[in-house]
Amino acid sequence: MDLSKLAFFLPEQAEEWARGGVVLAVGLAVAFLLWRAVVWLFTRPGVKGQPWAEVLRRPVGGAVFWGLALKSVGLAAEELTYLQQNAKYADLLSKTLALAWLAFVAIMALRFVLAVFPPTKDLTSDPTTAHRSNLFRKLSIGVVCVFAALFALRILGMDTTPLLAGGAVGGLIVGLALQESLSNVFSGILFSMDESVRVGDLVRLGDNQEGYVQRIGWRTTLIKLWDDSLLVVPNSQIGKEKIINLSYPALPFVVNVDFGVAYDSDLEKVEAVCLGVARQVQSGLTDSPDLRDPYVRWQGFRDSSIGVKVFLPVPSPDVQYRAKSEMVKALHRALGEQGIVVPNPIITLRPMEPVPAPET
Repeated sequence: MDLSKLAFFLPEQAEEWARGGVVLAVGLAVAFLLWRAVVWLFTRPGVKGQPWAEVLRRPVGGAVFWGLALKSVGLAAEELTYLQQNAKYADLLSKTLALAWLAFVAIMALRFVLAVFPPTKDLTSDPTTAHRSNLFRKLSIGVVCVFAALFALRILGMDTTPLLAGGAVGGLIVGLALQESLSNVFSGILFSMDESVRVGDLVRLGDNQEGYVQRIGWRTTLIKLWDDSLLVVPNSQIGKEKIINLSYPALPFVVNVDFGVAYDSDLEKVEAVCLGVARQVQSGLTDSPDLRDPYVRWQGFRDSSIGVKVFLPVPSPDVQYRAKSEMVKALHRALGEQGIVVPNPIITLRPMEPVPAPET
């Protein structure tokens, strides 16, 4: 719109404000139309409901609208030449726009973080994913806020070099003072990223303590033991010692019972009895046809018996001790009924012959 024809009754500054207002209005209209186009693209049939669409819809839509809106404000400000010629106002306008762009980028980054790692308190469906999402969300938000604050200080004309140098020295001192705590924190982060152990897994630690992982936190991991007590383990300790994950990589879990039979036993009969008992115990635990059949392996000749080990696949590690207890009772009863002897360890002591005294 040519406003020069109205210059005979509009002051020069009013004409600039009018041009700026037209530029801003057009820019906002374009931003709104493009935002609606983005919303339509992410909500049309075939796209709506897709996980990637739900993650990108709000960040992309916000970036298009607010990015164009800020650009429109900048173009409108360029029309105000009298502000550009005033150093004080020009500096204030430049810093304001720069802070607005910084806030825009930070908010878009936070929106993307919240879309990728949404906050959730529902830890029942997938507790490991929920805990990892909360952890990465907090870390990402912290990083974005720190960088945004540093850039804001630089925009306002503050020299951040002493601040960074002081922060580095202070960070070194704090790191030395809190070395063990920081080790636990970083071990927890790596532990969550590695996914070798997940919340809900049954694990066995190096000292034979066994239980379910309840939570993987910043500093510690909580493990609920079989006696319902809660074991708090520092993450750095978990990173150093060996852990057996009884829930990974796949089920079923295999329980074994090790014992020995007398040397004069019929080994074929012993094997048949053991397999019959194992199948009976297995059927009492589950009716799933997907489990493997029990099997027997002979271990070798021992001091007073022939070693045998019975392997019993069970549906999950949860029932391992119950299955082993039932196996021991059933085997003891069945072997006794069949007359198969499980000998006790026998130690034979032979007295040494007296040593004759030397002749004089």
